Amino acid sequence: MPSTAHGDNSQEKPRLRRRLSFESNFLAAIEDQSAGRGLNIGCCMETAGGRRISREEFANLFKDRVSDPYPRYRSRVYSTPSFFGLDVRYNLEDLGEAFDVLSIVDEVEAAEVPRQSPGMTAVEAVIENIMSTPFGDELPPIRFVLIHNEDGNTTVVSKLHHALADGASSIMALLELTDPLEKPGNSDTSSVGSTSASDGPLSLSKTANPATLTLASGLSVVWQWLKLVPWAIYMLLIFSVLPDSYTSLRPTLRKRGRSEVRCSKRVPLEDLKVISRATGAKVNDVILALLAGAARRYLLAEAVKKGRESSDPASLRMGFQFTANMRSSTGKITIGTGGNESWVFSVPVSLHADIRERIRDAQLQTSRLKSSPAFLFGRVFIRLCCFFMNLPFVRRLLIQAICGERYLLGKTLTVTNVPGPRDARSVCGREVKGMQSYVSNPQTFTVVTYNGQMSTTIVTDAATVDAEMMRECYNTEVEQAIALFRSPAT
Repeated sequence: MPSTAHGDNSQEKPRLRRRLSFESNFLAAIEDQSAGRGLNIGCCMETAGGRRISREEFANLFKDRVSDPYPRYRSRVYSTPSFFGLDVRYNLEDLGEAFDVLSIVDEVEAAEVPRQSPGMTAVEAVIENIMSTPFGDELPPIRFVLIHNEDGNTTVVSKLHHALADGASSIMALLELTDPLEKPGNSDTSSVGSTSASDGPLSLSKTANPATLTLASGLSVVWQWLKLVPWAIYMLLIFSVLPDSYTSLRPTLRKRGRSEVRCSKRVPLEDLKVISRATGAKVNDVILALLAGAARRYLLAEAVKKGRESSDPASLRMGFQFTANMRSSTGKITIGTGGNESWVFSVPVSLHADIRERIRDAQLQTSRLKSSPAFLFGRVFIRLCCFFMNLPFVRRLLIQAICGERYLLGKTLTVTNVPGPRDARSVCGREVKGMQSYVSNPQTFTVVTYNGQMSTTIVTDAATVDAEMMRECYNTEVEQAIALFRSPAT
C-alpha cells in the first residue's frame, strides 16, 4: 500500500483483514444458504431545527472525521463453491486519495420516496428498499441516505456492510460524525453501554511487562476454551431437542417474502422506569414483557383476521433470541479490530395476559440464563461455525439446520438491544432528536435508547407477519401498560 497521509494507520490493515475475514466466513455462508440475501444493518438519526443537511455538507463531515484520518477501504466478499463446500475470501483495498466521499452519500426528498402502503413513512420505505437491495461486489463498507423531510429537517440513514453487522457498530459508525450538544469538550461515546470492567486490564498494563501480559493473555485464552467448549457441545445438543415453543437459538434468517419495516412511537424511558419501580424488575425485563405482550396481541388479532377460533396463547412461550454486543477488555467498541463481538442467546417468555406475570417470568428466565452456560455458549458457537464452515457436513448442520426457515412467529422473535448516548448529540450543527437502528433479520425488534427515549424498529417477513398490525399491537401494549402502572389504583 502506498505511503499516504494516513500511513500510521496502515499497520492496522493486516489485523483488520484477518478480523473481517473471520466473521464474514460465517455471514457469507448464511447469505449463500438464504438465496443470496445478506444481512443489512444500519442506524437512523433524525435532526431538529428546521435546517436541512446537504449532501456536500455531510460528505465533508465524513471526509474530515473518517476518510482522511483512517484508511479508506473498499470491500468485496468472494464466495465460490469448492471441494470442502464453500471458499470465502474477504478482500480489502485502500482507495487512498482517489476515494470520492460523495459516492457513498445519496439524498432524496421524503415526498418522492415510493411507498408500499399509504401509512408508511419515508424512513420506513428507504429502509425497506435498503433491505431489498444488497451491497454490490465492490463498495465501501458504509453508505448514507439523506432524507429531506417536509418540515425542513433531515434524517440520516446509514447502511453497513453485512460483514460489520451488529447494532453497536452501526451506532458507533454514526457517533463518529456527531458532537455532544451541550458539552462540546466532553466526548459522549463512553455512555454507549459503558462498563467499569475496563479498569482492570488498563491498570495491569501500566505495571506489568509485555512478556507477563502476553503469558497472561495466552493462559486466559486457553482457559476460556477449556471451560466453554464442553458447555458449547452440551448446549448444542440441548437446543436441538428442546420443544420449539420453549426456546430456540435458530434465527429466521431465511425469508419467504419481502421485508416490511415499521417504526414504533418513541417511549420516554421514565415511563418504563415507573413500571420497573412498581414491579422491582429491570427495564430490560420490562421491555421483554412488553414484546411478549405485543406477540400475544398479534396472535389473537391474526386469529380474528383469518376467521380462526382465538384460543388463549397464555400457555405458549415466545423464544426471544438476543444479540448482545460485548465490549473488549479495554472497554472500547471498535469496528473490525476485535473490540466488539456479538453473542447470541435465547430467553423464553410466557404470553400471559397479565403483564405482571410476564414481567415475573422474564425476571425468572433472565436470571436462569445468567447462571447457565447458555450465556457463554454464543461466543464459542460462532467461533466453531467459522472454523469448520468449509466442511459440507458441518455447514449443513450449523447453517441449514440451525439457521433454517422453520422458525417463524410463534417460535422465535429476535431482539437487538442497542444502548445509544444518554445525552443529546448534534450532527452538522443540527440537534439529533431521535436515533434508531435496524437489522434485516425477519421478525426482529431493534430497541435503541437515546437521550431519555426508547425507539423500536420492527422488521418482519411479509409472507408470515404483517408489520403494520405488529406495530399497532406493540404500540397498544406499551400505551396500556404505562397507563396501568401510572394509574393511582395500581
